[in-house]
Amino acid sequence: MLVRDLMVPTVLTVSPGDAVSDVDRAMRETNDAAAVVTENETVVGLLTEKELARTSNDAIVSEVMNADCAVIQPGATLAEAARTMTDKNQRFIPAVDGGLLVGILSLTDLRRWARSGGESEKDEIQKVLTMSVGDYESQGPRT
Repeated sequence: MLVRDLMVPTVLTVSPGDAVSDVDRAMRETNDAAAVVTENETVVGLLTEKELARTSNDAIVSEVMNADCAVIQPGATLAEAARTMTDKNQRFIPAVDGGLLVGILSLTDLRRWARSGGESEKDEIQKVLTMSVGDYESQGPRT
């Protein structure tokens, strides 16, 4: 199975100069646990509930975003996505095609899919996901 088969195509995007308070409000309104930071339609970072919980609402996105976030192609396998997320300690990974953001995949979505049983790829993903990926688990319905 490929990233494009499981990713969510609608992604909350924000700009590096946006106020954290505005992003926090938007994330609550849309029930998103992450926002992809873009500049000139290019992914430049990732902002999650984890970063929001650790910062002041007076900050701006560029001060607290994960500017070193990995991205993945929608044609990559879910096992590749799980390995990349584990290696980069990311709970979310933006899917980028031809430099443009086309979706986002969450660790929670991967876990749910991998737990549904079957296929050898699911076994491989389960092995990868047994490794620690962050210390924060979202309580939102869409993580």
